[in-house]
Amino acid sequence: MSLRSAVMAQFKKPTGLLGLVVGWLMSVLSANRRRNRWIVGLLKLSGNARVLEWGCGPGIGIAACLENCPSARILAVDHSSLMVRQASARHAAAIKAGKLRIIEGSLKEALPHAPFDAIFSSNVLQFVEGKAEAIALMKNMLAPGGVAASGFQPRAANARPEDALAWAEEIKALHERAGFARVKVEILDLKPMPVACVLGYV
Repeated sequence: MSLRSAVMAQFKKPTGLLGLVVGWLMSVLSANRRRNRWIVGLLKLSGNARVLEWGCGPGIGIAACLENCPSARILAVDHSSLMVRQASARHAAAIKAGKLRIIEGSLKEALPHAPFDAIFSSNVLQFVEGKAEAIALMKNMLAPGGVAASGFQPRAANARPEDALAWAEEIKALHERAGFARVKVEILDLKPMPVACVLGYV
């Protein structure tokens, strides 16, 4: 496996020393920060919104939530213990204040904490094998009037702008099949690749 392949594999589930580097990259890359802020902005959070971030990584999406809606109550879940530790350290004050809880595990780990007013993920769903099941689960975890936002920015070496659009059409169809009342796609023209976000409303 080449070094680039090893690094890219770490974005799925960071572990070890290389995972520490990947977590740092996630936290400092401008495109990553802008992507997360944009996705969170699409949620239109207000008041004491109950928010779930699926795949929180080092906590950049959490930061966007806290900035966008300071009174939100946030649950974040990630299957990487390394990322849970990084995000917990970054947001120790919010955890202490009772605004945030971070747990290790899959999307299913958040089910006992439902319902949520908003669920979001950034560059997570492309790694999931059972996409249809995950999307249906998100729908079941949303409160009436809630929204699920799934964002994707192609990052592979041979990625093309068209990849984001093709992904969005696939995920949009899965949301419609899952029974979301309304589904739409938003595009952010970000460099080096555009970001697609599929929004499903219940």
